[in-house]
Amino acid sequence: MKSLKKRFINYMEYYGKIKSRQVLLNLSDRQLEDAGISKDLLLKGTSHWPWREAAEPTAPHARIHLAHQNDATSATSANEAYEQAVADLEAMSDRELLDMGISRGEIRHAVKYGTQEQAA
Repeated sequence: MKSLKKRFINYMEYYGKIKSRQVLLNLSDRQLEDAGISKDLLLKGTSHWPWREAAEPTAPHARIHLAHQNDATSATSANEAYEQAVADLEAMSDRELLDMGISRGEIRHAVKYGTQEQAA
């Protein structure tokens, strides 16, 4: 059953990348640049997700962190906080996510690992 659940989650993340790519392809070069998205990588497909060059600065946006606690319930609390953060971001519009430099397909990754702020 876990394998099926994992495959479903992987499929949904892949589907999110496809839909995000479709939306991003409709944006102007300037909008992509402002969002920190590489047009070349975007044109190469989902295999080049998150479509950013490693040395390329990203658009300014809020840093997202998952808070960890040091008590016996930290794993449960961290998982609840993770799921709540994912739910909060999924409730946002595509425009709000793009303003933060996150596509729908990046939500779980951004919550789990955070995002990079633009170097000042």
